[in-house]
Amino acid sequence: SGNSQTLTDASGNGLNLTTFWGANSSGMDCTIGGKFGYGCSLDGTDDYIRILDNDLLDLGTGDYTFSAWVNPASNPAVAYIVRKSDSGNTNGYQIYGASGIIRVALNSGTILAQSTTTLSTGIWQQVTVTFDRDDKVHLYINGTEEASGDISSLNGTDLNAAAALFLSYSSSFWNGKIDQTRIYNRALSPVEVRTLYDSAPGPVVYYNLDENTGTASVNDTSGNANTATMTGSMTSADWVPGKYGSALDFDGTDDALTVATASDSYVDFNGSEAFSGGAWVYVKTMPGSGNQDGIITKYDETSTLRGYRLILENDDADTTGNFQVDIYDESADQTITATGANDTVNPNTWYHVAFTFNGGTAGAAGDLKLYTNSVLTGSNSSNASFLGLEDVAVDFNVGDYDATDAVANNTAFTGVIDDVRVYNYARTQKQIVEDLNAGHPAGGSPVGSQVLHFQFNEGVGATANNSGSLGASLKGIISGPSWSNNGKFGKTLSFDNSDDRVYLADNDSLDPRTGSFTGSAWIKVNSATTPHDIIIQKGANQATAVGYWFGITTSGTLDLGISDGSSYLVNFVQSNTNVGDNAWHYVAFTWDPALGATIYVDGKKDKFTAATSSVDFNSTSVLNIGGYSAATFTVDGLIDEVKIYNFALSEDSIKTDYNQGKSAVLGALGTNPTYAPQAANQEYCVPGDTTSCASPVGEWKMDENTGVNAYDTSGNSNNGALGVGSSVPTWTVGKIGSALNFDGTDDLVNAGSATTLDDMSTISVTAWVYARGAGETLGRIIDKSTDTSASNGYIIGVNGAGTVTLRVDHGATDLNCNGSVVDINSWSHITITWDGTANCSGVLFYKNGVQVSTSTTTNGGAGRVSDADQSLIIGNNSATDRTFDGKIDNLKLYNYVRSPAQVAWEYNRGGPVGWWKLDECQDGTLYDASGKGNNGTWYGTGGGTQTAVGSCTTASTAWGNGATGKFNSSLNFDGTDDYVDIPDQSYLRTTTQSFSFWFKSSTAPAVFGGVISHTNNADGYNVLQTSSGKIRAYRRISGNWRYVESKSSVTDGAWHHGAAIYDGTTISFYINGLLQGTDTDASATDFSNTNYLLGKYPTTYYFTGQIDDVGVFNYALTATQVKTLYNSGAVRFNQ
Repeated sequence: SGNSQTLTDASGNGLNLTTFWGANSSGMDCTIGGKFGYGCSLDGTDDYIRILDNDLLDLGTGDYTFSAWVNPASNPAVAYIVRKSDSGNTNGYQIYGASGIIRVALNSGTILAQSTTTLSTGIWQQVTVTFDRDDKVHLYINGTEEASGDISSLNGTDLNAAAALFLSYSSSFWNGKIDQTRIYNRALSPVEVRTLYDSAPGPVVYYNLDENTGTASVNDTSGNANTATMTGSMTSADWVPGKYGSALDFDGTDDALTVATASDSYVDFNGSEAFSGGAWVYVKTMPGSGNQDGIITKYDETSTLRGYRLILENDDADTTGNFQVDIYDESADQTITATGANDTVNPNTWYHVAFTFNGGTAGAAGDLKLYTNSVLTGSNSSNASFLGLEDVAVDFNVGDYDATDAVANNTAFTGVIDDVRVYNYARTQKQIVEDLNAGHPAGGSPVGSQVLHFQFNEGVGATANNSGSLGASLKGIISGPSWSNNGKFGKTLSFDNSDDRVYLADNDSLDPRTGSFTGSAWIKVNSATTPHDIIIQKGANQATAVGYWFGITTSGTLDLGISDGSSYLVNFVQSNTNVGDNAWHYVAFTWDPALGATIYVDGKKDKFTAATSSVDFNSTSVLNIGGYSAATFTVDGLIDEVKIYNFALSEDSIKTDYNQGKSAVLGALGTNPTYAPQAANQEYCVPGDTTSCASPVGEWKMDENTGVNAYDTSGNSNNGALGVGSSVPTWTVGKIGSALNFDGTDDLVNAGSATTLDDMSTISVTAWVYARGAGETLGRIIDKSTDTSASNGYIIGVNGAGTVTLRVDHGATDLNCNGSVVDINSWSHITITWDGTANCSGVLFYKNGVQVSTSTTTNGGAGRVSDADQSLIIGNNSATDRTFDGKIDNLKLYNYVRSPAQVAWEYNRGGPVGWWKLDECQDGTLYDASGKGNNGTWYGTGGGTQTAVGSCTTASTAWGNGATGKFNSSLNFDGTDDYVDIPDQSYLRTTTQSFSFWFKSSTAPAVFGGVISHTNNADGYNVLQTSSGKIRAYRRISGNWRYVESKSSVTDGAWHHGAAIYDGTTISFYINGLLQGTDTDASATDFSNTNYLLGKYPTTYYFTGQIDDVGVFNYALTATQVKTLYNSGAVRFNQ
């Protein structure tokens, strides 16, 4: 009685604890395994912990948070966790368990908040209470709010008590363990409470092996200085690429990392201490028959006191093996073992292997667990004779056993080991996922936290590939659903409410087992036609079928059923939110056997159902998505981004999952309102453009780089079969990924004659082509006809001069039009559009995003001939005598006419056809960064404040005065005679056009100052500054002036962005992304032989100030694109 010891306050405030225990001889033990490291065990009879009175612990009128991890051995009528009361028991506060229900109360007896959840015995749970005097008292269990109560009426003394604070208290002592007790003088937010629950200490030993150099030792980056010695014959050559960064290659003979027993206290566990360990391993050679190669060991094979070991073993002397973890007890007679199934580890493959031991001393089943790639692959059976881990006086080793072990040469690991970690507590499965992900948070990691992740972005075929952590071991079979480009993110699958589903074979990683679990998906569906139409389902089709069933009801709500094999623990509980509205929704469910199940909709908690279970949920059923095996319970709509996690995501992690695994998501593939912002359709849409931009009816990316098919990724399954024999084109490096190489003799790809390719009234074709020559006569890019003359169809080919030709069977006379000339021995992007008319005026040719002239051989006759019976051939015709000579890549076929803006967008995301960044900082040549080489020349030596171009380091020069630009440097113009002359080009004279530029001005001109001019002094485009300091965008045709002016002067000496746009009928002008106005002008355009000028309008109108980053576009920018340019988006034109 009265025995005590001091527990130090780690906050630095000196609020140390003193432990007390009575005369019943049981004593308080603060050296037992806690939630993390050590904790205290109280006997429920007379044990308590005290902090002497301190004003810091009186709530008064301030805010406050109390948090502790507790593990009750029993739940008596009253058991205090914390109490602070005065002698009259009137003032102060208390947090206690009442038969397992947690209550927050005043010492007067008034209950402020009470949980609905009862604490479970024998497991760790976190209790947190926050007092927010501007709000309420909030009670949380395991990071989730259980209850709240009004405290607005409390005065400053109700929560104060001139007394000590106790953990456990007289006559109602706590029976169980307490650890990680924290007190804050502020109210933690709900997010902070959840973060506190999810947080855990770092490893006590951590060898990330990223030194990549040295032969003597490796560093412990845990901060505990457990430097390991490189023993055996390790050399600098043993540093090799690892799973993350570098790693070490162990030779299987005597290589090891060793911490001597005199220095290994951080890994010297014993008795009831909990701990965990893990590493990434790459097995090169399996152990010999009956041998066990060490991965992480503190183990003596020859001693009667053996310790613990994580090993690779091979019982049958073949080329595969299994992982195993063993722990021997204090008697050295008893052991507990967790082992993976035999023949599950293959050589030349990376595995993350980890184990956890919860510190049990009675050998209960499940005390020791083994995880492979974060999946539980083994746990120990019950061994009542086990007495707890025995520490042994041998070295701690990585890659072998103790060096003094007589059988050491039979226990050395052969392969690469990386990222070794040891913790002094039992890691959760979620935390093991974080270790597997190199420390990134589970649910928000750039590495796959999910065991299963079907992105459904293949766009072709009958296999759904898994991008989760288990990779190709979990492939889905697509039975019925069709591909769609209208996904939530990229492509997706469309389910027809008939017999469609995706399924995959049973795998333990898809079952909760005894742990927690999460399933999520994006859905765009209608209400169910039968109850429980399936989103994700594995078992649970009846109460006695273990598993889970997540679906949608006939009323459009979600429902969730979870069965333990004897009854429904969660009996098809329905969400509050209707998701059967044919709009995209994020839906998810979590299962935690200590708490229950939660349904989430669009990142928000929607419905919670309390339920507990200790049953091993191990269903042998297949996993179904979108439907059931008997063509029942099938969804009507789209399902995308299906994920399975082998742990329960927290509310915050659900939000991260909802946001694609990112804390925030900005931007989109496109902005067309017809599709989801990140849908694959948006790839074909110009941001801000409402013009129809449907995805192609045929898209052959040719990125397979192997096999006998070029798959159609449009979703229409117009897959191309490579020819046979000598007609097979070869795979080669393409413009984007791989491409197909056609030999100019007989190679072809046959894409068939599906209805989606037949009799299109309008057509657009785009492709990257690399011509080595013209090939055979009019070598085909595509051919949908019966002969060499385009009979009964159409062809697009390259003639002897390298000119691209479109020929259509149009009755008595073919439509025969010529356009762009492909480059020889280099890549060209070509686009051909046809509006369906019989004249070549309806055919447009583009090369590298720029329209080129069309010439007419013949216009068509009356009546186009159907091509419905013809196959689409790529690179040839069906007779193999019109072969293209070169490479074809990324071929697309649309059933409508693509606009000039869409053509430019497809070529290079709409980059400029002229781009003068003005970053040279020296000399008088201003280089064109668009890739077209149309360089400008500076003039200005005749007078003014600067008479030389100079450099950015020379004063009073064009470069020197413009050294600080909007982006890097700029050019300064003195308003007297400075300007830049840029040669005229045909691609700079288009019927639609845009200018983008940055300028900085402090002085208005006397009359006008030319910023950008493309004019012959009579007709043309101009951007001018007026005498009032405003900026005007002009268009003048035949003396007809049309312009838009900025709303205010811009002579403030600051940088401003300007954009002048003409779409064929309307002039629009923007300053800093904001529309200043529009004016209508539909007059014709012809500016032949007129150079571009920067800083000058012809004659004597010069600009005073700086100009930077000038771009000319051959189409009309949208308002969205203007804002993107103003905000420096697309990393300045994809650079």
